[in-house]
Amino acid sequence: MKEASPDFAQANFVLRESGPEFLLYSGLEALCFPLLAIGGAGFISVTANLVPAEIAHLDDAFTEGDWDEARDLRYRLLDPNDVVLTETNPTAVKWLMSQAGLIGRPACPAGAALVRRAAADAGGGLVPGAAGGGPMSDWEPVADRTADLLGSVSTATIASRLLSRGLRDQFITGVAPVAPGRRMVGAAWTARTIPSREDLDGLWPGSRPVPGLSLFDVIESTPAGGVLVIDGRGETRTTTGGDILVERLRARGAR
Repeated sequence: MKEASPDFAQANFVLRESGPEFLLYSGLEALCFPLLAIGGAGFISVTANLVPAEIAHLDDAFTEGDWDEARDLRYRLLDPNDVVLTETNPTAVKWLMSQAGLIGRPACPAGAALVRRAAADAGGGLVPGAAGGGPMSDWEPVADRTADLLGSVSTATIASRLLSRGLRDQFITGVAPVAPGRRMVGAAWTARTIPSREDLDGLWPGSRPVPGLSLFDVIESTPAGGVLVIDGRGETRTTTGGDILVERLRARGAR
């Protein structure tokens, strides 16, 4: 049976009343080691998806009678355990595994609390931080031949061909060129602004934005040859960027 209750007294009671032939597995990260110590059969660990070697080593150390090593590992794993449980799983563990390069990009983005906690605990060596794991980290530049072909036809032609393939939202309306006559081709990402909510501080621990979520972080992540689209969501009062930020993008080689 899987025991996922934080009530350790309940686990003691179940083991005592059920006898040694009853197999009880911990389903709560913090109780994996304690449950083994009182006769549990093992544990089912979400954190093992992120750091399988450490979790397996804890079980091996306990089985071999090296309780000091098992206990030390248990304390070292407390931070990864807490980070994994910051959000409802599998969202949290899949995002962390993606940051560690173990899987591809997850379907659900991480919430601000998870990004903040991962950044705070990244120094421990077991929790991957958000740095370098954004949507621009695994990009591939547009091949020269592809760029030449796209640049040889009009934007309207490209839009109509996309439309014929069922892609109806692949263009931006109401945009005027700053430099008339200039065209560009490149892999693009969109940064979208969100309304300021003074009553919600989840995105703003203290006075600093969560790492990776500010416009400055986005600009510093834009690779040479990339295209950054800043979406103000139709709100003309939205601040999206000034001369200094645009010059920084140009210095980085963005298009």
